[in-house]
Amino acid sequence: MSWLERAGFRRARTFALVVAGWLLAGALVWNYVFDTMIVSAGREYVYHQQLYERKRGPAVTIEQIMGPAQVAAVRTATGSGLAVAGTGLALSVFVAARLAGRRRDRAAASAPSATVVPR
Repeated sequence: MSWLERAGFRRARTFALVVAGWLLAGALVWNYVFDTMIVSAGREYVYHQQLYERKRGPAVTIEQIMGPAQVAAVRTATGSGLAVAGTGLALSVFVAARLAGRRRDRAAASAPSATVVPR
């Protein structure tokens, strides 16, 4: 009996927790990547505004900088989040299938032989 089973977890419940963990990890990665890219675009806007105020660059609007940055941030964050969640879910399914196969093999090996020869 594994420590998870002793703690009251069943295999399906444990797998559901693993899936939820990978989905949460994907959401966290999405949020981090999106936030990082938006902050970077905000800093770029401030930089261009400072150049304009010092008469060293053209005038820019926040829409000129943040509009394309939002689209790029959503695309990049979605790809990153899906990559993390998808890879984790695929590995979880693979491991669950391998463990199920090992359990079946172990059960078949320990089952009594059905070939009984009468005397």
